[in-house]
Amino acid sequence: LANGAGETALAREAYRMGAFLDFFRLNSMYYSHTGFYFATWLTIVTSYVYIYAKVYLALSGVQTQIVELMNTTQVISLNAYPFGFDDRVYNDLDSVMNTQYIIQAGLFLTLPLIVVYFAELGLIGGVTKLANMIFTAGPAFFVFQVGTTMHYFDNNIIHGNAKYQATGRGFKITRETFVLLYKAYSTSHYRKAWELVGLCMLYLTYGSFNICNREPKDGNTFAADFCETAQGYGTQTFAIWSIAILWLLSPFIFNADGLDYEKTKSDVVAWCKWMFMDEQATDPDKVHTGGWISWWKGDQEQYYATTGMARLTVLVRESRHFFIMWYVITLKLQAKYVLYTLAAAAATLGVLYLFHLVGLALRKAAFMGRAALYLFLLLLFVVGSFVLMNLVLFKATPDDAWDKSLSLFYGYCAALYGINEMLRVANFKGMAAHDVAVVSQLAFFFDFIFGALLLLPLIALSCIPFMNAIQTRMMFNEGFSKAVSASSQHAFSLAAALGALVGVACGWMYYMLLSVDLAPGYSIYLTTYKLTTVEAGKGMTSYITLGGAVVGSILTSFMGYAVGHRMTVLIAGMLSVLGCVALSLIPSMAPKTGSQSPLVLFGGIGLLAISLGMMLPAVSCYIYEISTYDMRAKTMLPLALAFVVGTAISSYYAGGAVGWVWQSFWCALLMALVTPLMNMFPESPQWVLERKGYEECETALSILRQRPENAAELRELREDQAHAKKDRDGGSAAYKAGLSVLCMLISSLSVGSLNIFVARTFTSFADDNLVFTNTLVVEASGVLVSFFVMDKWPHRNLLTFTLLGMGLGAGTLGADDLYPFLQGNSQRKLITSLFMYVLFFIKGLGLTSTIWVNVTGLFATKTRFVAVPLLFALWFAAPAGSVALRVISYTKNAYLWLFALSALCLVTLFLVVMTSNRANGLICTRNDMKKDKARRDRLRGSRHSRTPGSFTRNRRQSRSARQSRSNSLAKSFQGSYQLVASPNANSHVV
Repeated sequence: LANGAGETALAREAYRMGAFLDFFRLNSMYYSHTGFYFATWLTIVTSYVYIYAKVYLALSGVQTQIVELMNTTQVISLNAYPFGFDDRVYNDLDSVMNTQYIIQAGLFLTLPLIVVYFAELGLIGGVTKLANMIFTAGPAFFVFQVGTTMHYFDNNIIHGNAKYQATGRGFKITRETFVLLYKAYSTSHYRKAWELVGLCMLYLTYGSFNICNREPKDGNTFAADFCETAQGYGTQTFAIWSIAILWLLSPFIFNADGLDYEKTKSDVVAWCKWMFMDEQATDPDKVHTGGWISWWKGDQEQYYATTGMARLTVLVRESRHFFIMWYVITLKLQAKYVLYTLAAAAATLGVLYLFHLVGLALRKAAFMGRAALYLFLLLLFVVGSFVLMNLVLFKATPDDAWDKSLSLFYGYCAALYGINEMLRVANFKGMAAHDVAVVSQLAFFFDFIFGALLLLPLIALSCIPFMNAIQTRMMFNEGFSKAVSASSQHAFSLAAALGALVGVACGWMYYMLLSVDLAPGYSIYLTTYKLTTVEAGKGMTSYITLGGAVVGSILTSFMGYAVGHRMTVLIAGMLSVLGCVALSLIPSMAPKTGSQSPLVLFGGIGLLAISLGMMLPAVSCYIYEISTYDMRAKTMLPLALAFVVGTAISSYYAGGAVGWVWQSFWCALLMALVTPLMNMFPESPQWVLERKGYEECETALSILRQRPENAAELRELREDQAHAKKDRDGGSAAYKAGLSVLCMLISSLSVGSLNIFVARTFTSFADDNLVFTNTLVVEASGVLVSFFVMDKWPHRNLLTFTLLGMGLGAGTLGADDLYPFLQGNSQRKLITSLFMYVLFFIKGLGLTSTIWVNVTGLFATKTRFVAVPLLFALWFAAPAGSVALRVISYTKNAYLWLFALSALCLVTLFLVVMTSNRANGLICTRNDMKKDKARRDRLRGSRHSRTPGSFTRNRRQSRSARQSRSNSLAKSFQGSYQLVASPNANSHVV
């Protein structure tokens, strides 16, 4: 349609209608046809002009002078007081600048639609319809549609060659591949969006946003009025960022099942294959046939028949990149560096030709390996360029070497991209520039970068468990969403949401209560509220925290079986609130003279600790049991990641006099939020089967899996229950118990004791809390990496690697504590920081979540209710030894538990090597592996147990049913719209 509108805009008929139609018919024709596309084109052009004007103004370096010196111009200053000219200038400029927001509102194409909603449905109905449109990402679709309309209208105005493009209007629920999306939207959306992102980054780097941080001079009314308005970076660029982000992400948002993790991994492999395929190569998927090179050459063929004026228009347009290059370089450097940048861009073309030759030599290599090598070389080039510019080119001026290097890098990218865009006009039929190896390699260079950058948010969104479920529900109605969603996704999304909330609360509270005794502000708190009988630094709060958590875990071992995990979490949330109430009473009970009893303080901390001890094991068991078999290996990852994030938050805010009190309030609030959330979920199916029977378990599974038929999983649960009652393998049970105890001791010392030790190690540095916080961020990155590693390595291999690394690391720390060989070294901070980063990354990779999920999965259902909470009681009790050693001496004795941790890791390493793997990657004994294999064989046999006759009969019945439905639908379509009923209305079709 946009192509046709472009042809119409150039035709004589449009001119004649514009010249002879009356005013009202002309408005109607304009709005409903050519004018709509022209206005859409103008909207995007306005956005480009706006951001380029902002960038050019920032690169000119005169933003501050314009605002602060506006009143000094004679035309304003001489007419300010008699005519109020300064106010008029400001208001006129304000109106002009705010015009862009009115224009950006047109991007969403919702203003006429909103009026229609309210006119047809009334106030309440209109608001409901509008909210539904927003929640289902309607504005994202409209913004993307604007980009599509603008591109094809503009392309046809310049080049012509309009042709009909079939888009299809059927109802489709199959997932389109990333390659197909990139081929469809690369030219029209992705490249333009990345250009807008680059411009926003330039404006962020060189824009002046601190103009109003200093007081304007007296009488400078223009500057005063300017500073009363919102002039932040986000306010000025939010519309441009919205366009860019929605152009990049909308194809993924509206792609059915587009955020499924397994399919996203397949997309990455397919994209790497497509990028490096030969032009003559074929593929079963026709989308990949010919590879990137064939598609790119086909995209350049539109220039074969274009006119000279069209080529000149493209050249003039693309010259904007070289203006950016000039301004960004000359802002910080002399003009001669522009020549250096152009020479570097020309040299890059030579390097790309070498890449072409290397690519010819690597034709037989694996596509993923070639993509990884190409990406590594790109990153090496970027890092190496900055290092060389800082250490060689700008060595004489180290203070601003980074700023100058960044200016050159921006200018280099703008020049290289401008060359790439201008080379397109050199494509003639019979003599095309796209046949030159350097030209194709330059285009490949940018398409590889753009594709890789697009895959990053796609992978990140696909890794978030509940994003795919949210996306599916956003696209389809409730009934159809249940039909197309996988049951494992729903259960894992519930586990992830619950684990993230509880993990942040527990990690935050655990580290805060365990380390508050060491905080300087704690002694101030005790003095302020007359708690003089409590001596800071003696470990009393740490002992109460650990003791209360142990009590809470023991209570969970009884309550988990008696009343279930949901009731246990409910009671834990209530106790956390009572603990906060007790702490809030302390200021009001402080006497004016003397001292108050510490019982209220210890009682509040104890209640918080008990709630912590109840919450963590109960939620760990619950999220493991509600997950499907194939997702249990990753079910603890959200909980573990959130636990590390909560610890990082606590370490960042550590040290305040009253800060630990409000931190406890936030933790209690998060725990209290878990209570209504748990009431929305059903109880664990294993607990329901054990305590309430088969029918109640079937109901719970139907809610969790979002499907009525769960016979196979019910059969597995009953078999597990029967095997647990029959098995009396004492040797295997003892082995599991011993391995679990060792694993929980390692986890306890590496989380509680090691965190406190590392935080105390950096107290001699000025930014001690930030160094430890950075260490926890590295650990969180290790947990994220383990999400991908678990697809390749079973947990036994992952534990083997990380136990060895933790054992060696703990032994090294213990040796340094006993014989401080780094004491007095000028590089002590750097060496210690790097060592801690590596150690905590290893810990996050295989210990933070892997130990919890494997210890939980080692036990049968009935045993798990009691054993796992008792193991968490041990987990909370173990750090008491390190606390006692710390109280005795702050500078010595840590080597004792560090050597113990190292020895435990090595012993556990030997036991883990002797274990086996389940099909889902978890560790188990050899007997459990045999049972698991037998169960899978039975399930496989039951799926193939149908007789050929029954299978053929079912096919005939299904075919006849489909035929009858199609006949009835064909009849109903004659004169009615019953064919387009929702899937929920026609549930039999689904």
